[in-house]
Amino acid sequence: MERGWEGRVRNEGQQFFSERFHCVGKGGEKMVSRNQKRVCSVLLGVFLLAGFIAFCPFPVQAQMDRAKSLIVAVAGDLEGWDPATVTYYTANDMIQTLYDRLLEYEIMKMPDGRMLADLTKIKGMLAEKFSVSSDGLTWTFHLRKNVKFSSGNELTSADVKYSFDRALKMNKGILLSMLKFAGVVSTTQTVAEEPYVFKIKLNKPNPVLPHILAQAANSVVLDSKTVEAKVTKEDPFAEKWLRNHVAGSGPYFLEKYEPGNQVIYAANKHYWKGIPKLERVIYKTVPSGPDRVMLLMGGAIDLAYDLTPLDLTTTLKNAPGVKILSFPATSTTVFFTNNKMPPFDNVKVRQALAYAVPYEALIDKVLYGLGKPALSPIAGGVLYHKPVSVVKHDPEKVRSLLAEAGVSGGFPMTLTYREGRPEEETSAVFIQAELAKYNIKVTLEKVHTAAWNERRAAKTIAAGIDGYTPYVPDPSYVLEFWYKTGGVLNTWQYSNPRLDELAARSVAELDPAKRKAMIEEAQEMIAKDQPVAWLFHPYWNMAMRDNVEGYVFYPDRFTRHFALYKRY
Repeated sequence: MERGWEGRVRNEGQQFFSERFHCVGKGGEKMVSRNQKRVCSVLLGVFLLAGFIAFCPFPVQAQMDRAKSLIVAVAGDLEGWDPATVTYYTANDMIQTLYDRLLEYEIMKMPDGRMLADLTKIKGMLAEKFSVSSDGLTWTFHLRKNVKFSSGNELTSADVKYSFDRALKMNKGILLSMLKFAGVVSTTQTVAEEPYVFKIKLNKPNPVLPHILAQAANSVVLDSKTVEAKVTKEDPFAEKWLRNHVAGSGPYFLEKYEPGNQVIYAANKHYWKGIPKLERVIYKTVPSGPDRVMLLMGGAIDLAYDLTPLDLTTTLKNAPGVKILSFPATSTTVFFTNNKMPPFDNVKVRQALAYAVPYEALIDKVLYGLGKPALSPIAGGVLYHKPVSVVKHDPEKVRSLLAEAGVSGGFPMTLTYREGRPEEETSAVFIQAELAKYNIKVTLEKVHTAAWNERRAAKTIAAGIDGYTPYVPDPSYVLEFWYKTGGVLNTWQYSNPRLDELAARSVAELDPAKRKAMIEEAQEMIAKDQPVAWLFHPYWNMAMRDNVEGYVFYPDRFTRHFALYKRY
């Protein structure tokens, strides 16, 4: 294997491609093993479609020219757009469209025609060119000139520094965690050397930095003048304003936001890459999954998120005018418990819950084949993934472990999951039924996205179904954000000092053999401590009208709308 940061980029990118894209045909043909027919549901849906649209009219702009508008149906509202703090993926979808980053990935085309980000090749985005010093400590970015924010203000190195320094001064949020992970812990490390020259000065080499700057939606550049104008004494970082406003330079700008109904983006006709092919992108809030299916089949929308695997493999599989693109992803769905709350602070209770999960049934009857078993905290396709979990569905093991933990009589618990995630909701129902066999009385709690995000950030959820996707497909990234003590996304409150040490050391280690040993030890340790039960790795499925072209898959799963267009 190659050494150095460029070697890390090539090695880890090649690992991602080889393990995740060798067996999936266009449209997911090889992944779909069923052809269950739901004729009655489909006929009813088509029959009701006209009436549904009549009561849920779409924007006048979209009706005027559907060829130049893209309508996307999502399950929940896209509230909360501050790049420094947002973690919900549809909100990050929006950020990727309205803002730009310093770097980005090249695009590659697969033999079957699907397109995806080439993780082995990083190029400049807002940075026209970039370089790193021979000691790996100083990164220099030469910015493009005449790039304008939607306000008309010109983008300079002062805006880049402001964007990163704001997160450091806020001392909270996902961007802060990313910067610290990349070795940027002080505002003295970000330097606006000249109007179009920006530098990051590290204390030690960190090969993950370019990945964070190339992919993470949170590492975008803000219009400092616009944001500063909204600062108040009570809100020194304009957080309240940025929850529902935008200060970006991306291919689209925010035209209109109607809470609970829709968000409309309009094309930035002065975008430095050129005018987007679509004049508008409209995100409609459609809470009902069946309604999203009906609207897609009837052509009222162009793209639908969060559809059930059953719909994808039956109703929509051969539907006229519809196509499905499926991609193996580095996502992991987990059944977690708060490791600090009794009785879940007992590892034997956590192990018992893990052995109670009907893993094969989840792959078969929840994902309908659109996913793989999860055997490690680090998904296959991420470098140094090692299958370490020996847990399988074993009722006798469950009873034995519950007895050893002193809770053989069972206990009550609440299992929380969020709206708009059908596979998570169905998994919760399966787990509830299974745990009832051991007198563990599970109350299911479905919460709105905003409430979920607040409670997850506060780490007050006792037990739940969650999913995580490393925006940067790097094993140290997974350890840092989901398993390190105090990790911003460590919702389950797992803590192990040795794991913390391995997470910190592995991120900067350039020797492949040493780094591999660290990552494998970490995976084995986490499996032994069983902080969560790893349920499955779901595929990322995009259901859209067959005239939508240009979709590119990125490991973070966010849609880059600039590349999309409609064929007529």
